[in-house]
Amino acid sequence: MVFVTVTFIHSADLHLGRTFTSLRTLPQPIYEQVIESSFRALENLVNQAIQSKVDFVLFVGDVFDSESVSLRTYLRFRQQMEKLNEHGIHVFLSYGNHDPIREDHQTVQWPDNVTVFTDETVTRETYTNLSGQVVNIYGFSYTKKVISSNKSHEYIKTGHADYHIAMLHGHAEGQSGHDPYSPFSVQELVNQPFDYWALGHIHKRQTLAMNPPVVYPGNIQGMHQQEQGEKGCVLVTLSKKAPPVITFVPTANIVWFEEEIDITHIETLD
Repeated sequence: MVFVTVTFIHSADLHLGRTFTSLRTLPQPIYEQVIESSFRALENLVNQAIQSKVDFVLFVGDVFDSESVSLRTYLRFRQQMEKLNEHGIHVFLSYGNHDPIREDHQTVQWPDNVTVFTDETVTRETYTNLSGQVVNIYGFSYTKKVISSNKSHEYIKTGHADYHIAMLHGHAEGQSGHDPYSPFSVQELVNQPFDYWALGHIHKRQTLAMNPPVVYPGNIQGMHQQEQGEKGCVLVTLSKKAPPVITFVPTANIVWFEEEIDITHIETLD
């Protein structure tokens, strides 16, 4: 008997269009590389999705960095989505606190393979892969910058599907360094009958639970000197007869790190 799986990439916090004004003093060639780094990271993610022949890609909030994203940024993102479309890879996208959706939010039309959660109320989308596996995917988008309520209670498993996946851009208890938007406890998520919790908002990659998986993939590109180390997304395989397989995929075009340099024997400015 063959047990068919479902495979997808889970990513969040792309922050496309970020201006990196705090790094403007870097030498111009390096600054230009920094400006391009998020787009290069997205390209790396898309290439990995194609290479791995995934069923779909999840973008869990903060795809863009602000409410005033340039048209060029939208077009470059659409170009990558079209590339996924050419390979039959679907995309599920939600907006977060850095890119809350408004009536005039979208200035370009996404290709047909992109499904957007357009409401602040949690809704469900259904996807069927080529092997006939049915996946129900649940999510919501921010319609304003701040959501202070616990949205986890709105996730209710409904309908028939082989797998149920929840996308949640929010703040797990105990996390630091980010605003506590859409706060929740890990136990609240674990107690619900979902097969995978795809989180966004926290830029540090971490698995908060494994039964079911509750995962922050981190951001795909470090934004500044404090976001050190490899950044990327996770490649996930779900199966009915085996534990979930979650593999980190590095995507960052620029990696921040600290290095100590011994200047003990340096006696002149030269």
